[in-house]
Amino acid sequence: MSTHNPLSITPKEAKWRRIEASRSWSIPSFTEVWRVRGLIVMLLLRDFRLRYRQTILGITWVVLQPIMMSLVYAVVFGLLARLPSDNIPYLLFVYTGNVLWTIFPSASARVSSSLLSNLSLISKVYFPRLALPITNALGSLLDFLLMLPLLAAMLLLYHIPLTWHVILLPVFVFFMLLAGAGLGMIIASLGIRYRDAMQALPIILQILTYASPVSYSTSLIPAELLPFYQLNPFVGIITGFRWAVLGVGELSPLLSVYSIVFCVGIFLIGSILFRHAERSAVDVL
Repeated sequence: MSTHNPLSITPKEAKWRRIEASRSWSIPSFTEVWRVRGLIVMLLLRDFRLRYRQTILGITWVVLQPIMMSLVYAVVFGLLARLPSDNIPYLLFVYTGNVLWTIFPSASARVSSSLLSNLSLISKVYFPRLALPITNALGSLLDFLLMLPLLAAMLLLYHIPLTWHVILLPVFVFFMLLAGAGLGMIIASLGIRYRDAMQALPIILQILTYASPVSYSTSLIPAELLPFYQLNPFVGIITGFRWAVLGVGELSPLLSVYSIVFCVGIFLIGSILFRHAERSAVDVL
């Protein structure tokens, strides 16, 4: 029986693979990220366990924060100020907005610190760095899923039936998550050299919270100011989410497309900046 000598392979038979650095100002390879999906799942589970380790209430904190904020808004804006809520009980109206909106600041904050919090990992092992912000963004999505049972219970309590609109719910969730990850990557990229960006993020999120219809209805906005107000891309996403869950208002195709284009745009910009910044992250940090 003859044996094959690997050293006898001719140059024509050999297969060569060239490994070279990609251009710094380019869109990251999402195919490469998909290949390490097992690593993303492992990091996601690790972060989830660490977040609620040595806490008494555990994952209850996920639901406690938005429900407490919703109670405050319901008392201040619903009971005292008596703002309109499109004929929906104010607590349910506000909680629905808070459930979706929580994704954006949560994803932005977590993604913004993805390089700093994993410096020891990225300095020792090579893997697509984009896996880190994706992992953190998915952590915010996981928190959102934990909030849904309470939302379902409130719908039953207030006798609000679901309609076929609910099939579009994942669309609004996905693009809100995309926008949060995009902003987070922009802040993470700038924060490598300018720590001021990390300090500015809470201010940006606070402004966007009050500039978006999280705790109030768009019917409160005067008609002459509504076109300017709708320049905020989150108006279309939040109102669309309420339309899908509560069946209130109307879905504006033009406003929805504008919001989607913005979310995709900020994600692509963030991923390009992140791709450029992560090349020098270890040296700078």
